[in-house]
Amino acid sequence: MYARIKAAVARAEMERKGARQSRAQRQRAAKGRPPRGVRATGYTLDGKLVPHEAEAVRAVYQAFANGSSLKAIAAALSGAEPTVRAVGDRTMIQDLPKSVPPLPTRSGRPWNPTSVTSILRNPRYAGWSMLEGETVRDETGAPVRGLWEAIVPDGVWLDVQRRLDDPQRKSNRVGTDRKHLGSGLYLCGVCDCPVRAHGVRYRCAGHLMRIRERIDEVVLQFVERRLAQPDLADLLAHQDDDRIEALVRAEQQERDRLKRARADYKAELIDGELFAEIKRETEDKVAALEVERIGLTAGTAASAILLAPSPVDAFADADLAARRAVIDLLCEVRLYPAPRGRKTFDPKSVRITPK
Repeated sequence: MYARIKAAVARAEMERKGARQSRAQRQRAAKGRPPRGVRATGYTLDGKLVPHEAEAVRAVYQAFANGSSLKAIAAALSGAEPTVRAVGDRTMIQDLPKSVPPLPTRSGRPWNPTSVTSILRNPRYAGWSMLEGETVRDETGAPVRGLWEAIVPDGVWLDVQRRLDDPQRKSNRVGTDRKHLGSGLYLCGVCDCPVRAHGVRYRCAGHLMRIRERIDEVVLQFVERRLAQPDLADLLAHQDDDRIEALVRAEQQERDRLKRARADYKAELIDGELFAEIKRETEDKVAALEVERIGLTAGTAASAILLAPSPVDAFADADLAARRAVIDLLCEVRLYPAPRGRKTFDPKSVRITPK
């Protein structure tokens, strides 16, 4: 009997202690203070930046925004070399993001897609307070700003979340990066649909089947000539960081408004007609805000190359995802069927339109 009473008292004390700790954590998060416990990569426990780790975190976000896969980013962080494997009669080389530096984990184990995702999902890197994996919000529903320096801008973090949430994105198991320069990027000149890689060729079903290597050579030559032009930096949209941040906040406020309206509708505080009106208004406002924000951030994926001391060299040294981003920014590529009866490659069958 005495032992049972003693155990019950001990359990009650542990529950009270846990409740006190949870309450203290909520209070710290609401005030924007760094959470206690295991430190986040890039920060000390008191919220100061660890420079080399913070730089790696920035590179991870940029590489993912550029189109690199979680698997490729994990391999780069682990210091792996590009892997070469045979697929039938072809040789496949895994393209690693060259901007991502090796960064040993504290456990000593290699990085994996799950650990990379944990960085990409963490709102702390955008300077927002977090508790139990969720962004902390104040009484108005706005995200609470943390008392530490953000590593990535709000807009970059939100765009990464949208890409992670995209149902059409390939699974981590097979990766999210393209394996060929023009697959999904070049267009069929007959139907305007993106062409796909098929063996050593680019293919549009029913319209064309063209050798990839010669086409890529033509495109790369055009891009290199364009990168050598002195007016290159003019292609980058002027970025107003304050305006971008204001747009991000406004988007979130509209989404929070819709969330509150949905809760009010479920609680029967408003009728269906009013909820539908609020829903239309908020969705229209969010769409307009997104258009403006995307316009202000256009070209950021390729900006590191375009603003490099030698853009041509930076492009040559870049990984596949970054080169694709530059091509997409500079031009539109259309492929046409090879002329009948002609056995040699005709560069005129590749139409490149500068943007």
